[in-house]
Amino acid sequence: MAVLAITFVRFQLGAAPPEEPITGRFGHLPILEAVFLGGLWGIIALGAILFAIALLTNRPQLLRWAIWAWLIGGVALLLFGAMNFYTHIGMYYNIEHGTSHKW
Repeated sequence: MAVLAITFVRFQLGAAPPEEPITGRFGHLPILEAVFLGGLWGIIALGAILFAIALLTNRPQLLRWAIWAWLIGGVALLLFGAMNFYTHIGMYYNIEHGTSHKW
């Protein structure tokens, strides 16, 4: 997950095409979505690393930080996934019907 986080930013992955409502408006700035996705995966990776360290070193106080990282990352991933569900449907509708509806 940590390497994937770096990859998102390094190669500016995840830029939305212009046909996609909401995120398509920022498609000309691929670094925005790359930093968001890299940060999202980075937070989740941090939680996983902290969890492993807490278990291996018998430091249960680190578990609180792992849980917070997963909670923040999970909520962001849930909201981003919900937005993508609707914007991808909007993108396919725009492509199929030759429209450019913006939500």
